[in-house]
Amino acid sequence: MKFSLRIAALLLSILLLLSACAFRLPRIPKLPFFSDHSSSSGSSSSDVEDNAQPEPSDEFQRSDLSFEEMVYVRPDYDEIAAQYESFAQRVRKAGDAQTVIDVWLEETKLTSEYSDMNTLAMLRFNLNTADEKLTEEYQYMQDFLVRLQTPGNEFIKALVESPFYPQLAERFGARTMEALKISAEHYDPEQEQFEILENELVTQYLQWNSQEKTAAYHGEDYALTDLYYILMGGEEVDKPIAASMIDSYYREQNQTYGELYRSLVQLRTETAKLLGYDNYLDYHYAISKQQGYGQQEVENFRSWVREYLVPVRNELREQAMERNGTDQLTFLESYSLLPENEKIYYDPSIQSTDDVIDATMRLMRELSVPTGELVDYLEQYHLLDLKAANNKSDGAFTTFFYGYQEPFVFSSYEDAGTYIHELGHALNYFRSKPTEVAEQNLRGADIMEIHSQSLELLASPKLSILYGDTAPYMVRSNIADMLQDIINACVIDEFQHEIYANPDMSLEEYNAVYARLNKEYMGEVDYLASLPLMRGWTGSI
Repeated sequence: MKFSLRIAALLLSILLLLSACAFRLPRIPKLPFFSDHSSSSGSSSSDVEDNAQPEPSDEFQRSDLSFEEMVYVRPDYDEIAAQYESFAQRVRKAGDAQTVIDVWLEETKLTSEYSDMNTLAMLRFNLNTADEKLTEEYQYMQDFLVRLQTPGNEFIKALVESPFYPQLAERFGARTMEALKISAEHYDPEQEQFEILENELVTQYLQWNSQEKTAAYHGEDYALTDLYYILMGGEEVDKPIAASMIDSYYREQNQTYGELYRSLVQLRTETAKLLGYDNYLDYHYAISKQQGYGQQEVENFRSWVREYLVPVRNELREQAMERNGTDQLTFLESYSLLPENEKIYYDPSIQSTDDVIDATMRLMRELSVPTGELVDYLEQYHLLDLKAANNKSDGAFTTFFYGYQEPFVFSSYEDAGTYIHELGHALNYFRSKPTEVAEQNLRGADIMEIHSQSLELLASPKLSILYGDTAPYMVRSNIADMLQDIINACVIDEFQHEIYANPDMSLEEYNAVYARLNKEYMGEVDYLASLPLMRGWTGSI
């Protein structure tokens, strides 16, 4: 099985967030004559009943706008800040609950409008991170949202301090109101300065991540992917040169972007201390109480993964070593543990990325009426971009225009598994009725990943459209990859817990923590004599 090597980019994209989010390497089966591409303490269980809310109308209108027809208009900060001040005053002066509800619904309409502008700016920037104008608008919107927190928080305080709080909880849900209280209690206008700087760091990372990963040798640039292929199966005389180039690449990237990450940790620590917390870890769990679980529950989950799932992976790893006749797997082999992985091919009729996309859309149409309706809509209104491109951000995600009521699927990973995964997110957005107010959208990554991975499993009966006679192998591979996702997420989550609890560690200590955790969860790995990789210098931390 061929893999696109995006390990470094994937790791840092997750390390930039505190929440644990499962990730996977794109699984690219062999294509005949097709070349590779280098692209919290929680609330009680009674909250479920307390958060009951009226069903939205059976009918809701999508804008039916194509992506090209969406017009970006930069929101005016002063104008919108003034509207929030007016919303807060009107709530405080309201003489009845219905007046407060009407103001909140009015605010939600405003939110959906500037939210759509933010989503549009974000997507256009990710499609071309080298464009100065798109970068400027993306940065403006990120900073706009940070600055809007101060007037927005006054509106939130007016809602939670309203004498009509019980009526608001009945209408919009007790959990929604509790989340607003937590938000109001954990904001200080002074944190704006730290969050603005954080935005700049994230933009720097996204721009770096969209660049082609290359290493230089005698004045020539070589793709990192090609260097790995040389290490894995190239001529013996070329392997030392490839290893040296990879070493140099990771040393440079680790220093540059490791320090960027350390700066991010320091900024977040300053925010936490501003609000009275010793570190960002404590602050994170304090503002995440509405999730229904806290730090102890997360640590319990990781202990269960170590006790029950890691041994399963270890058994698969030992079987793979026995098959290969080695006492260690290379780091790429460690992501492909099943014997049938090497037998997975796309159907012979699939010869290009366009063929992969077409076959995936055919699968979705044959799978069910709802999935067919989804891809018909996405294709009709050009709400997906699925090919790798120069200066396009590396990765895959699905987002949603809340005002337009339209999802958008983004991917620079050109493989069907990624497409189906993201279409699972899109299906959830497409089939879900809109909430009355934006604050009711309390779903986290833990819930959202259910939608994407479920569709991967539900697609099993139709995988022969993509993989022909090798489809049964892909079904089992999907399940094994989900096991791997959970373990990967625990590595990243535990790493971040240690880093944010001890923010003054050096970059070398960061690297050592990551190397230790990776070994504990993944076992011994043959890094092909690459010292940076052995020491955790993945170019991402």
